[in-house]
Amino acid sequence: MGAILEVKYFNTFWLKKLTTVVNASPQPTAPYAPVPGGDSLATPAVPIYGETWATDWYIEESRIRGGYNNTTVDFGVKAYLDELYPVQQYRPSALIYSGIFNSRTGINQTNQFSVGEDITKSTDPANGSIQRLYAEDTNLIIFQEDKVSRALIDKDAIYSAEGNAAVTSTNLVIGQIVAYAGEYGISTDPFSFAVYGNRKYFTDRKRGCVMRLSSGVGGGNGLTEISSYGMHDFFRDNLATAKKIVGGWDTHNKNYVVSLQDFDILDTTDQQEIECYSGTWDASSYGPGLDISMPLKSVNTNITAGMTVYNKTNGLYYGEVDSVISSSQLFTKTCIQTAVGLATFSGNQTSYIKEGLTMKNITTGLDYGTVTIVTVLGGGDTTVQTNIPGWAITTGDNIGFYTTVVTCDLAATIPAGTNLFFQDQPYSTTSFDESVLGWTSFYKYKPNYIDSLLSKYYSFFNARIWLQNSGEYANYYGIPYNSDVTVVLNNNPSVVKNFKTINYEGADGWQLTSMSGSSGDITYPVAKYTLPLTLSALQNETLANTFKRKENKFFANIVNNSSSTGGEVVWGADSTGIKGFWSTVKMTLVNSDYPTTKKELFAISSEVVESSY
Repeated sequence: MGAILEVKYFNTFWLKKLTTVVNASPQPTAPYAPVPGGDSLATPAVPIYGETWATDWYIEESRIRGGYNNTTVDFGVKAYLDELYPVQQYRPSALIYSGIFNSRTGINQTNQFSVGEDITKSTDPANGSIQRLYAEDTNLIIFQEDKVSRALIDKDAIYSAEGNAAVTSTNLVIGQIVAYAGEYGISTDPFSFAVYGNRKYFTDRKRGCVMRLSSGVGGGNGLTEISSYGMHDFFRDNLATAKKIVGGWDTHNKNYVVSLQDFDILDTTDQQEIECYSGTWDASSYGPGLDISMPLKSVNTNITAGMTVYNKTNGLYYGEVDSVISSSQLFTKTCIQTAVGLATFSGNQTSYIKEGLTMKNITTGLDYGTVTIVTVLGGGDTTVQTNIPGWAITTGDNIGFYTTVVTCDLAATIPAGTNLFFQDQPYSTTSFDESVLGWTSFYKYKPNYIDSLLSKYYSFFNARIWLQNSGEYANYYGIPYNSDVTVVLNNNPSVVKNFKTINYEGADGWQLTSMSGSSGDITYPVAKYTLPLTLSALQNETLANTFKRKENKFFANIVNNSSSTGGEVVWGADSTGIKGFWSTVKMTLVNSDYPTTKKELFAISSEVVESSY
């Protein structure tokens, strides 16, 4: 509580000396110290001058430094301007600037917005709000929802009768605003912006395209729609539905990386809420890693492969679902006592029986429904009831308990008992390479933000900063992923062909995952090449369905895996090759087998002959 001091004159102030502060050794850390007669727990009262017990003193002063005839403290300037409309104005398409800031001279006027000066500049409101500003050389690039413009900084342009602009120096901070040619904007996705050199990249969801702006002292060709380089359909279909778009420059690979994320991590629309199974029979946590099997607390038939997994409470992203077993057996128990709609179990694992599991007879396959009531009795016995009334289990029947088991690629650890939700809204992260003017790859990571610093590429994920392109190949946020390449072989497209072999040029380790023809024919997978070290290994490798190496190229015969059709005498594995106008080939590399070794793939081909029928 502060002390109330009465002053005799207007605009005066107190000067006081506290001996307890001045003479103390060492000096106290508090801003003041108690004085005699004052409250030690509050701001001390100032004693009246002249009292015998007063060792402190005070002076009422009204002049600067207390000098004779020095400047007095007056009221100062008072504003009498009355605003006609004293309400807040929202102008999302306008700019305003403050006073200057100079760290070298200590000048900081960033809190000054003088109404006596022309400090505002407005863009065309019809082009939407300003989403992003970027200062380049002596220009300010303005990204609106539907337009990209540049404003001159500390200069202005004077136009001649022929329309030619002459730049002249002026005291304007923001000069003439000139729009770039083309009806493109950044929509409402400022985080899609990235810059490298004189090139700026961003997305325009309203027009379904990804843009590049080339400008600056080095010149450029203005706005270019780079999504038209082979990816027009993809961005047209996905940009409009993406709820979040993250872009950044990968300085390691010299690529523009953009991630379309079709959901908000805290959006619970169409969620499938369910807990991980909590039981001492299983792990206390799951992941991180690939192909982590995670039993759920109850059966859920709505979960499908490709869904993303989140923490229901805080929205933390865990990973993706690879596969789902809707009803997987967890354990079995023998019934020791029965009644209509009621069964009693005893012994180990009875504590694992939870509401939400389903029960089936192991011998007959009879489905008893979903467990709804679990009652723990004395002596370790447990009685169970389900949602199907009236069933009867015979004493001694072997009963299986089932739940849904999801296999996931997890980027973070999921503690047992965590409440999850699953969403069927995938993301897509891809990159654009200027050297080939094309989109080169899709990636299996979903960054929150992207940035580069000192020739290193970083991404932000789950409140952590991750250094990309370091350590293991295709390892994102602690999870190693496989690399795959899908191509279409379509030489001489108007001819029906027989594809006899599959060949590739590159490093060893690649394997054929699938190959299918336009006719519907499919092949068996072809395993990767393995260097034989013994005679028996050489014999086995010769007869196995694997790639063979010759002159550092890899070859394999195609073994047909198609079902028979009417009139066929030989089909499937008894025949080789597939038929069609074209074939689709998918090659895969298991990166965990070669975590730090680069395995390149240069070309894929097939030996073909014209079909005779």
